[in-house]
Amino acid sequence: MSTLLATRLKSKRLELGLSQKELAEGVCEQGQISRMEKGKYMPGSDLLYSLSKKMNVPMNYFFDDSVLGETSKLVQFKELVESFLVKREYDSLKYLYSLEIDKQHRLPLSDQNYLEWIGAIVSFHCDNKREEAIKKLEQMLVRLSKDELMYLRISNTLLNFFLEEKNNNEFEKCYQAVLPKLQSIDFTHIIELKIYIKIRYNFCRYLWKSSQIEKGIEETLDVIEKCNKYSCSYLLADLYCILANISEDFSSQSIVKQYFTLSQVLYKLSGNEKMALTLEKYLRDNFQKV
Repeated sequence: MSTLLATRLKSKRLELGLSQKELAEGVCEQGQISRMEKGKYMPGSDLLYSLSKKMNVPMNYFFDDSVLGETSKLVQFKELVESFLVKREYDSLKYLYSLEIDKQHRLPLSDQNYLEWIGAIVSFHCDNKREEAIKKLEQMLVRLSKDELMYLRISNTLLNFFLEEKNNNEFEKCYQAVLPKLQSIDFTHIIELKIYIKIRYNFCRYLWKSSQIEKGIEETLDVIEKCNKYSCSYLLADLYCILANISEDFSSQSIVKQYFTLSQVLYKLSGNEKMALTLEKYLRDNFQKV
């Protein structure tokens, strides 16, 4: 089997911040991905086409040396960052960031922007420099094209910051600004789908926090439907947790318990033991008689 295929498949997967399971979802078995990356399995043209479409690369990316391969210098860094962000492990993120920041001036522009974005997240969550972090991201948006994925990433982070600061006016402005771009998302590209889910998830949180119950339930169910339609489990546990919270004063206790239980199981399956244990305790303390 082509060594280039094995190398580029794994490299692109890590660049996109995907686990083998996430890449395989809706395409093939996880074991096939593992064997391909070890050079022990040659996929057929149909499978290779599905993988190339999901990873947003041409099919000859896996075989042709003349097609440019990985250009990012932060592949492993980005893989860890994604894990820390999903689990909200900001202290670990700060340590990881401190190991990379000195290299920033030697990196490609896209990687420099990526590090600047992570620096703002560290400033906001770890260094209590919240206004400074928001201003930095707003300045980045001005100089980035709206067609860049980094534009969407930064917009999503700003939405999260405005939620934390309870600044509903700025949240609404930011969400309305990014909404047209969401309507042009290509859901077959996993990285675009994940960013779409992140932004919609923050909007669901906003509706919950601002007590817009019916709209919040409608929006959350719609995002869950998108996840299921495209076989994507990304943030699915968080979405069911939001659905349970937003439904507590609206739906029956048995339905709310069902949502929390499903969320707890999904957290456990995704390896987020902290949230799984937190929900297990919450269910035990509040739903014993349901």
